[in-house]
Amino acid sequence: MLTTTEQIEISDFLVNIKPLLKQRSKQIRILKEDELDSQGFYTKLDKVFKELEIYDYINFIKSKPNDFDLYEEIVNTFCGGYFAKLGALDISSLKMSLMNYGNNFDHLINRIKTQNLTSFDGAVLNVSSYGNIDNNPIIIVLPTGLPMLIMKSWIEILANKYFVITWETRGMSKSSITKKLNIQAQLEDLKHIIKFFNLDQVHLFGVCHGANLVLHACNEIKSKIISASLWHGDYNWNDDNKLTYIQQNMKRLLEMSDGYIDTSDLKSLMTNPKSISKLSTDYPIQMLPHIMYPYITNQVFSNFIALSRDVLYRDLKQIVDKVSQNVLIVTSSKDNTAHPAGSNLLHSCLKKSEFHDRQEGSHISFFEAPKELYSLFSNFYKSNFASIRMTR
Repeated sequence: MLTTTEQIEISDFLVNIKPLLKQRSKQIRILKEDELDSQGFYTKLDKVFKELEIYDYINFIKSKPNDFDLYEEIVNTFCGGYFAKLGALDISSLKMSLMNYGNNFDHLINRIKTQNLTSFDGAVLNVSSYGNIDNNPIIIVLPTGLPMLIMKSWIEILANKYFVITWETRGMSKSSITKKLNIQAQLEDLKHIIKFFNLDQVHLFGVCHGANLVLHACNEIKSKIISASLWHGDYNWNDDNKLTYIQQNMKRLLEMSDGYIDTSDLKSLMTNPKSISKLSTDYPIQMLPHIMYPYITNQVFSNFIALSRDVLYRDLKQIVDKVSQNVLIVTSSKDNTAHPAGSNLLHSCLKKSEFHDRQEGSHISFFEAPKELYSLFSNFYKSNFASIRMTR
């Protein structure tokens, strides 16, 4: 029998893979275990998957083929760690275990309001909002190309006091076809979202790559942005000493793809099934459907490369001295994904900024919304909002 924590982990994983499954051109194959199959476990599991609306995307097989791709390895690795514990459960207990969402009956994905907003060039944006619309608004600017659910924990905790809005990067799904894949287009997307919700003032909450877009937005949409917070920002200062090994690899990937019309070979290189052991070491298995989402199809990957290149090739030194809002900059000395030196340099360049080095905590641990980071944000927001009101 699964513990409550394990129940939440597996239900989250099944919800997390849903966006990935919808983008694939073929089903994900899951290997059956003979003992579980003899117990009729997979027949019961089919019923649960139908209720979760992922049944049509999955194919159970009896022997492992030689052509498993990375995403099939991820799903099979995860399932192999849990399904054996579920084999003896009856159907109602199985549903309870796989569809348990903690204190809430429904998962965030069922409670959040999602709308399709058409941007300036016809690109369809997947925009999500959660919380009381009368509360002060916060717009979360996601890491380039990653699904909204990577910020699930933060959305849940922020929505207790704020009206939380976020959107998934243009060009990252079948429904978001566009040729405009640059910062300026994303700024126009942000303007459309602000206009759609009729926001007078908004705080921008920028994560990883998204921190760059926030800085550009602070410069271009000054009248609407009350303040900003930048979390483990992935910045390019044209200095390899301020790049981690992961950032340097991304830089090389962008350089290799420069001029390529067809980037499918590079995508295949990045999604080699043999990399599952390394990925599982660097990231929790539950997070991998989010982390690896930008590599899911050739088109999504090509768009991700174009967007990332425009973000990371921009010279931040040309805009940071124009940012007038108060900015909270958060990093960690133990961040091996986005070099903390980049955040430190940004703090020295901005006119008004507060800097916090967590000392401990990885890049990926930020997405768990640690209580101390929420307190840090809450205090920053309150003090900044109070100071603005006093000056008016």
